[in-house]
Amino acid sequence: MASTSARLGTSVRSSEGWRREDVTDSSVQDLFVMRFTEIVRSYEDRKSLSSLGSLEKGPWYANDYALALLTKRQHARHQYMIGKDFFFHGYPPEGFQQVSNPSYPRGVEFRAYKLKPESIPDESLDKALSGRFSFVDCGSAVQLAMYDTICEIVGTEKFNVIFSGTGSTPMKLHPVTFATPLSSLGFVSRTDLKSGIQKGDHLYFENIPIYVSKDPNGEWRGIHSVVMTSSEVKPRKYVAFGANAAGFTQGEMVQRLIEEYNRDPIAPSSILSSSLVGEFERRAEMAKRMNPDYDPSRLLTEDIFTAVMKGYAPKPQCRLNSDAIRRHV
Repeated sequence: MASTSARLGTSVRSSEGWRREDVTDSSVQDLFVMRFTEIVRSYEDRKSLSSLGSLEKGPWYANDYALALLTKRQHARHQYMIGKDFFFHGYPPEGFQQVSNPSYPRGVEFRAYKLKPESIPDESLDKALSGRFSFVDCGSAVQLAMYDTICEIVGTEKFNVIFSGTGSTPMKLHPVTFATPLSSLGFVSRTDLKSGIQKGDHLYFENIPIYVSKDPNGEWRGIHSVVMTSSEVKPRKYVAFGANAAGFTQGEMVQRLIEEYNRDPIAPSSILSSSLVGEFERRAEMAKRMNPDYDPSRLLTEDIFTAVMKGYAPKPQCRLNSDAIRRHV
């Protein structure tokens, strides 16, 4: 098996990749969980740094970045990014471009990026992981780890052909994994709870529906996570972008979702241009009308969460398909 990089951002992948006999379901999932945990830990570290250099690197949540700019008194950059509405539609990693869609404000899809034709996939992946800062959602952070895992196993040469910016399936990051070539090429397969939760499964923890009534600009209406422990470990632990890299249990995630609901929402004017502030105010009013029992002064408790979200469990999304990866080795 080819040697793996010890830390995030150290590009030591081989052009040949792994031997086919080494590509098993367990080896694929172990590598994927390790790679995603590295991404989560790297984000944790950057957010905790007081230096301005921490703002220059790696993927961020847009709201976190806006607050970090204000905390570090980077007002000129903050206002520039508001004027361009980067906090709304996204800021692509180096080597990527936004996905055009005339039905969206500013004419681009919400935090959806695809590889530029002239970019080299494995180099752009490294830049997305540890190069110039960019804005992603939690689902796209999972996809970065999936691409990283595939690249290491199949080797950079084949990876660059599969996800070439000039080909029919350029590397893409999107809030929905099934809208990327990871899905269309069969590198991920849908999962369901009937087969049982397994290490490496991609799951979604949903927040209480009225979260969007309180914070239509918030990033905690739900969070994409990865199962980081085997079925023998009780309770199961998960890892998610923006959460503790050491992992959390389902109960701990429920508590985090409650905390995020009760947190004061970020002011729209802190992340949106004046033209979009009005749009989001209209969306907030619509959400409140759809939830007539919504009371902004009422704190969310575990009892309320449990009563509303009966039989709560994370929703299965997908998992890396080791058979499909093996076929490309």
